[in-house]
Amino acid sequence: MNKEINELLPFVEKPGRYFGEEINSVKKVSESVTLKIALAFPDLYEIGTSNLGLQILYHILNETEYIAAERVFAPWTDMEAILREKKLPLCSLESSIPLNRFDVVGFSLQHELTYTNVLNMLNLGGIPLLSSERDKDHPLVIAGGPSVFNPEPMSDFIDAFLIGDGEEALPEICDIYIMWKKRGAGRSELLNMLSEVYGIYIPSFFTHDYDCEGSVKSILRHKPGYDKVHRRIVADLDKAAYPAKFILPNVRPVHDRIPIEVARGCSRFCKFCQAAFTYLPVRERSPAAIKDIGENALKNTGHDEVALLSLSTGDYSCLEYLLADLNSRYKSENRSLSFPSLRVDTITPKIMEEMRKTRSGSFTIAPEAGSERLRKFINKDVTENQIIKAVREISSAGCRSIKLYFMIGLPTETEEDLEEIIRLSKLILKEGKRAGSLKKITVNISNFVPKPHTPFQWEKQDSCEETREKLSYFKKKIKDRNISLKWQNANMSILEGLFSRGDRKTGAAIMGAFRRGCRFDGWSDVMDFSLWEEAFCSANIDISRYLGRRAEGEILPWDTIETGIKKDFLLNELKKSFSRESTDDCRTHRCCNCGVCDHKTIKNITFKSLQPAAGLNSPPAPEKKQESAVSTKLRVKYSKRDTASLLGHIDTMIAIIRMLRHAGLPLAYSKGFHPAPRVSLSSPIPLGTESLSEYFDLELTGLYRADKFIESTAGFAPHGIEILEANIISGKGKSLAEQIIEEKYMVNFPDKMVKDINLDSAIENFNKAEEFIVLKKTKRGEKSINLKDQITELFTETSGNIGIGLQTEGGRQIRLEDAVVHIFNVPENLKKNMHILKTDTLFSIRHNIRTACG
Repeated sequence: MNKEINELLPFVEKPGRYFGEEINSVKKVSESVTLKIALAFPDLYEIGTSNLGLQILYHILNETEYIAAERVFAPWTDMEAILREKKLPLCSLESSIPLNRFDVVGFSLQHELTYTNVLNMLNLGGIPLLSSERDKDHPLVIAGGPSVFNPEPMSDFIDAFLIGDGEEALPEICDIYIMWKKRGAGRSELLNMLSEVYGIYIPSFFTHDYDCEGSVKSILRHKPGYDKVHRRIVADLDKAAYPAKFILPNVRPVHDRIPIEVARGCSRFCKFCQAAFTYLPVRERSPAAIKDIGENALKNTGHDEVALLSLSTGDYSCLEYLLADLNSRYKSENRSLSFPSLRVDTITPKIMEEMRKTRSGSFTIAPEAGSERLRKFINKDVTENQIIKAVREISSAGCRSIKLYFMIGLPTETEEDLEEIIRLSKLILKEGKRAGSLKKITVNISNFVPKPHTPFQWEKQDSCEETREKLSYFKKKIKDRNISLKWQNANMSILEGLFSRGDRKTGAAIMGAFRRGCRFDGWSDVMDFSLWEEAFCSANIDISRYLGRRAEGEILPWDTIETGIKKDFLLNELKKSFSRESTDDCRTHRCCNCGVCDHKTIKNITFKSLQPAAGLNSPPAPEKKQESAVSTKLRVKYSKRDTASLLGHIDTMIAIIRMLRHAGLPLAYSKGFHPAPRVSLSSPIPLGTESLSEYFDLELTGLYRADKFIESTAGFAPHGIEILEANIISGKGKSLAEQIIEEKYMVNFPDKMVKDINLDSAIENFNKAEEFIVLKKTKRGEKSINLKDQITELFTETSGNIGIGLQTEGGRQIRLEDAVVHIFNVPENLKKNMHILKTDTLFSIRHNIRTACG
């Protein structure tokens, strides 16, 4: 890791976001590769590491010997401030390579509220923001993801966009870059070569002209034959590469699990859903492939949860069979199975039976609209009876909470539709309580945003004032303490809507907002809409025009992008909404002639024929391992050095439990609704403190030799954690933390601090004092602590180094670093410059420790 960055980590909120070194990450020798590509995710590490697309592309590229793919995430505001103050570049996690030294930088644009983060990352990485200002010595900047189906707002900043699936296209881009690099040609030739790749949009090859009202009047093409860009589609998911070794993050991600994409695409044709129209056709992954992915990933990660993902997992044709098979496999190994919200009309008795086995305490339902009229209008033709029936079943299965997702601002919405959201929510709570164990519901309100390539792309979006008025209506009407109301920030919806259907002129506003300091616009505690208003004003952007209704015949900024869906089909779908006509699922009914499929290569792929007939037994479950009545309890000593010292207590615990599972140890689990490994850690030490003497206790089933533990876990420990010894413990009594009575530390003061602090004098004064009272800030106020009762010894070890003992019986009363600050009068802003090493841990009970098990 970059030494300069390493020195900054103690001063940021979550250092684990920035130092890499994760298990299953790939670091190649720079000289051995031909091309280096940075996979850039313009959001926090915790979010980016959960992104399945990023993991897939990282795996594919690094499987290629001559390509090195490394990752970079948006730094949080504290890290950005330090990087700018120290004039340090944004670097990759794997090799600390500055962004401007990569050949290719590829951004994943998951939503429109990350656009200023993209500019910030380019700027921090030393790359010119405007594509027109880059030459052949700068990296090629590309982007893909859901937001690029309208690439125009970011067209000034991105050299090339990848429209659609990236598994096959991204390696082609890399190979073309290598070919171009060998030729030594100019940047314009590189863009020309890339335009030959199916799915690649080069914005500089098009010019947009506008009329006096600001609408797109014409789109000029500068390359003959390069008129439209067609979406790239992976035809067969079973043939597509998929990670076997998912990267294990240092900081707990938003989704801490193994994601398995069971299908891509959805043919329900919900009129508001961009993904439903831009990911057609439906391509299922076979049950055999899904099971193989799960087995390999569990073996290579130590995860305890597998999630079955798709736009509509309930529509997966073999779901009943798959759930039964996976539940039986995973339950015997104390693994769990999860899935996103299921459509209530897909929950069969068999699926309900398997859902009971997952022991999920919560469930998600997305009615989208409160009234049946409005649900029919958006083609989510789910009846209230179906919703209530599903609620009763999941509540009787043990579900204690339900999340509901509704949209406001949909076309034709009335006040009655808003009232129906409230009525339906109350009815769901009432029926769930009556049928079973439901205790509370959460009503999530999002704002309708018209998206490109959907039938509603011509419709208007509510203004901020309209949205706030509706939200105020819900706040006044919902008073039940068992109903929690959550809503989307109205200003964020305005930004999302403006850039969803924005043209190239909106790029000036993005630049202006970035220059004014806008970052993380999807985070309510950071986003500052007043800065955006200034940027819109400066760029002469009329927000209301972009949010208003579009004429059906006008040129749309994204008309150059072809998803495969015919515009006439979208217009007809819009008309069908107003005439209350439904569109059937083309997997179970006739083809609706949307234009995507060629019915040869590009077509719906399902495995319905593999679904066992009704009444057949589920696949035989693997024989459940009988938990032995005999168990072995171990106390394990480990060191926590280098970057591991920058992991918080929870992240350390997660890493250790993953290590134990990854190593295949026979962990004993607690009983009850949610069994957990019987592992407990000693009390947490402050972030940045290294240690030679940390402990955890664990229980294993059966007899286990302690001297084999180190051998069994070798190679599975996270970077910076080393298992030092393991001993068998017996008997019951105090917990691990309660048995620790004292901790020994070594504190090193940098030379510049030693000059200002007389260590010997301070030690002498402390040792002579009868009491040394300090004030500790707590949640209840200030508390007086006598350090003479807490410090067991204090002495000079060598020049600039002191030894100190801390009494911990009954729990630590003060953090070691805070005690040192008081004793030596260290300025608060310098305390992070001290190096603290925990050298020993003393226990009150030693007689119950043995070194081997017969």
